[in-house]
Amino acid sequence: MTETERKYAILGFIAALVLALAALAAGCGGEKKADAPKQNAEGLYEFNFPNVPWSDPVYIADAKGFFKKHGLKVNFTGYLANINDIVTNVASGNFPFACQHASTLAVGISNGYPIKAVAAGWGTSAEKPMLRFLTLKDSGINTLADIRGKKVAIPTPKELEWLEAKDKLGLKDGDVDETVISYEKMDGALLSRQVDVLMLINPFSDRLLMNKDVKQIGTLVDIVGEEKGWPQQFVNTEFLKKNPDIVKRYVAAIADANDWARANPDEAGLVIAKALDVDPSQGALYNPVFPEHALIDKADAELWVRISGKYGLLARPVTLDELYTNEYNPYYKK
Repeated sequence: MTETERKYAILGFIAALVLALAALAAGCGGEKKADAPKQNAEGLYEFNFPNVPWSDPVYIADAKGFFKKHGLKVNFTGYLANINDIVTNVASGNFPFACQHASTLAVGISNGYPIKAVAAGWGTSAEKPMLRFLTLKDSGINTLADIRGKKVAIPTPKELEWLEAKDKLGLKDGDVDETVISYEKMDGALLSRQVDVLMLINPFSDRLLMNKDVKQIGTLVDIVGEEKGWPQQFVNTEFLKKNPDIVKRYVAAIADANDWARANPDEAGLVIAKALDVDPSQGALYNPVFPEHALIDKADAELWVRISGKYGLLARPVTLDELYTNEYNPYYKK
């Protein structure tokens, strides 16, 4: 949707942007360029894709045969050293496709990156929020309004969801004790009472909520509302110009994967758990909101462009036309 995500940290990503832009300007995009994928012996066009450590429809499209159905074959190349390298590698031409959060894409586009979202891979709902605020049941903290003066674990002070939460709750710098901890280590910090509250993304949040001593006091929905599907699956725009048919096939496969996952949520969680080498008993934790037909929702796109600009992360304004398009989706109706 940080590592697992995004989450993708924004400051580290901006630093990576500067370096990669210099490489782009010099014509040094990397060793492997995102030219037209090679057709293999089965007549399938092959493309490379960087692994991501979160739930994503690309794993379903592969495992359930939707890429093959549309004449494609994905080769997963493993995890990159830094999650922020996903965008820079696509922009440099090392991969034709990848997935990242809308805000990260907007930051890249504002800095001149040749990328564009073409499908939605995630959403968030009250039942399946992408992010939860958690505390211990005996903490005396019962709502988000109670976090003032408390020690709150966050991944970075510049995390957009946190900045927006502070704004919505009327919190100023110093009103809470912001403690930076990686998502992977937040559970231990809460259970050992080193912090009072966690802002934690799925699947870490859902896993921790299974602990009988932990409770939820809010979710991302309380901060930004429900989201049908934000821009997430993206493409190198030079590749898009040269290979529009391949992009159409890719988007169609992602749409099929999303719709299958919506109809088969339990099995979808197991498919992704297997892809991520996670205990199958935790499959339910890897079944987020999959947007219908993988269509990008305009309101969600507007939300993250606005928030990114609100907190000064954009080098210049980014239009929705720059950020995403649904025109390669077979279900899109103008």
